[in-house]
This record gives sequence, C-alpha cells and structure tokens, in this order.
Amino acid sequence: MSAKRFSSYPPYARDAIRIEARVQSDAIAELCRVMDLYEGVAFVRTRDPRRSVVEFWVSPSFIEDFRQILASLSRDIPMDIIREGSGEPGSGEDGKRDPLSEKD
Repeated sequence: MSAKRFSSYPPYARDAIRIEARVQSDAIAELCRVMDLYEGVAFVRTRDPRRSVVEFWVSPSFIEDFRQILASLSRDIPMDIIREGSGEPGSGEDGKRDPLSEKD
C-alpha cells in the first residue's frame, strides 16, 4: 500500500485526522516552517492566535510519522495536545462539540 498524501488544502474532512495543540505564540512561525519541510504529512494552521492554538490536518497514512515528528519537535517547541479527532470541524475524540469552533 502506498502512502496517501493530501493533494489539496484544506483536505476533505473524511481524509484527515484533526489535532489541535497549544504552543507558545512566539514558536508558531517556527513550527509552521518545520512542518512545511514534511510536505504531505500534515497541514498546519493557526486555529486561535489569542490562545496560541494550532491545528494540524494529518493524513491517516502518516499519523505515526506525524507523532514521531511532534515528539522530536517537542524538545525545542513545547506543545500540549488539546484535541484529536476526525477532520470534521467541531468534533473531538469524544464526539462532543468543540468549544474552539464556536464564535466568542
């Protein structure tokens, strides 16, 4: 089986695992630059700049590679995973509504 990379952004919800993490705000740009080097593994975007929350859309084919990348990055860029679920916006692991997807 060949690994499936994303061909468009944002990926179709059914084709992605969505992971949100809290990162120090001054480290978000560096995180984005590093993740760009791993083309096709995941897309990253700043979900909520005020709360320093980033969102990763990860290809299921690369989820283990992605976890290894994050583990390696966490030595230099501390981050806390706050949600993991399907690519459907507003859903988390538990299937409950995502408070970050709601308007303030």
